[in-house]
Amino acid sequence: AEWGGYGALWRNLRAFAAEDHAEMLARLGASGSVVYFADTVGRGPAVKWVGAEAERTARQAIARRFARIGLFEEIQSRPESGKLLHTAFGGPEIASREALNSLIAGITTSDEALPEGAERVALAASLLFCQDRLPVELEIAAIESMLDAYRSAEPRALERLLDWEAFLAMLNRRGLVFAGPSRRWKWLEYACQIPHRAGGFWVRGIVLQDPPEE
Repeated sequence: AEWGGYGALWRNLRAFAAEDHAEMLARLGASGSVVYFADTVGRGPAVKWVGAEAERTARQAIARRFARIGLFEEIQSRPESGKLLHTAFGGPEIASREALNSLIAGITTSDEALPEGAERVALAASLLFCQDRLPVELEIAAIESMLDAYRSAEPRALERLLDWEAFLAMLNRRGLVFAGPSRRWKWLEYACQIPHRAGGFWVRGIVLQDPPEE
């Protein structure tokens, strides 16, 4: 990446790959065929762009958002999940369960500065996405909370993988036209130990059809 021509080469390779893929999709379908096109349009956080201060700001925002969507309450209501949260939060010096409950209560009721340790409990809660199944709507809301927090703290934290509109235009030029309502999907690539690994993807989908020759 230190080579001066790296950026141009990377953009060209992506463009060539997109053109090849659009050509392949156009050739595969018979007349009247339907293609469902789904593409990942955002990934984050890309931790190479997140510095220590932005990370702290993001984690504080995550703690607030987790409290707002009721994630802490859901975890605490499940004995096994609550135990995992306590272990993940405590680390080697295992904090008392009462201290953790008090901290979560402080996050939930705080209108101003968050209590000390809020960032840590947010990280501990995010670890549970790899260890326990929560209601899917809550998992989606939690993933969105993390992505939104990092995007606000450091805009470059969300990686754009493809120019979706440009690729759709390539398909349209090859005769694949819009045939159904566009839909947005969430792909839960579990965000283990955020922000140490990128996780959480937005996927958009659209139905395209090759019009019958008649």
